[in-house]
Amino acid sequence: TIMLFGLLYFFTLAPGLLPADNGEFQLVGVTLGVAHPPGFPLYTILSKLITWLPIAATAAYKINLLSAITSTATLGFVYLIVFRLTRRHLAVGTAVLSLGTATTFWAQATTANIRSLTAFFAAFAIYALICHWQEKDQASDRYLILFAAALSFGFTHHLSLAFMGLVFGLCLILLDPGFFRAPVRWKRPFLAALTGLLPLIYLPLRVGANVPGATDGLNTLSGFLNHFLALGFQGDFFYFVQPVVLWQRLKVMGNVLTFQFSPWLLAAALLGWLL
Repeated sequence: TIMLFGLLYFFTLAPGLLPADNGEFQLVGVTLGVAHPPGFPLYTILSKLITWLPIAATAAYKINLLSAITSTATLGFVYLIVFRLTRRHLAVGTAVLSLGTATTFWAQATTANIRSLTAFFAAFAIYALICHWQEKDQASDRYLILFAAALSFGFTHHLSLAFMGLVFGLCLILLDPGFFRAPVRWKRPFLAALTGLLPLIYLPLRVGANVPGATDGLNTLSGFLNHFLALGFQGDFFYFVQPVVLWQRLKVMGNVLTFQFSPWLLAAALLGWLL
């Protein structure tokens, strides 16, 4: 099933250079530049690496291909997550088919973008957390280490995962309260989380490289934080001045869901939740 989706994304892949943000990501990937805030350094590095793929195609096409690869890998984690929770192949097939054919997920899987990699790290973190809960391997905490690394790489890739990180933290408190009472277990997950910060070094290192987006201020603390924290967008992300405005924004979720999924699927999901 996963391989079929990989083929689907491959055969519907955007063939070349794209407009707007997609084109920007292709440009900074090829030139090792700096994308708009928060910078997406890990994605930029991976984009550069995939341009070295020895196939007869343009760099723009190869960077589009990166999204197909990360989206297929995300579906792989969804497969593993649902199978671990249900042990039912019908549930696994339904989950993978629902996400894999969702309007935005499919579109992002065929173009250069940062959202496919964000989804990958989110699914990776959820899988590792579930494995840690089910196996209760406190001697090595191997899945907890993977969880910390996935969440950290995801967070430094795109700050939106910080919101999911809060939920994951609450889950960890409920699933393994002993972890927080045993400082001896903190060391390895902490070190794994630190590795996720390494891509951020890329941003100040590109100052003076004469590449797109590499402004001089990136090698100062204030300039780096302004870029990485995307402070210039602080009035746009989850921003509202009155509670009534927030409610209007939340109602948009209805449009989002019906745009992504069939009404029959949404009705079945609601029924499953109620059951």
